[in-house]
Amino acid sequence: MMGRRAMIKFFAAYLSICLLLEWTVVEASPWIASHVLLRWIL
Repeated sequence: MMGRRAMIKFFAAYLSICLLLEWTVVEASPWIASHVLLRWIL
């Protein structure tokens, strides 16, 4: 069984990874969309 401190650390890491992924997707969306549109046009 993991200790309370380990659980908190794990949860914090999990949350930060989720936020990072979400931010990356939001930032990359316009770039991906423009890339796909360019591919379709060309």
